[in-house]
Amino acid sequence: NFPLDLAAIETPSTNG
Repeated sequence: NFPLDLAAIETPSTNG
């Protein structure tokens, strides 16, 4: 995933 909240997914990768 990307450090962006594209789909409001809370994952270690969405946080950067």
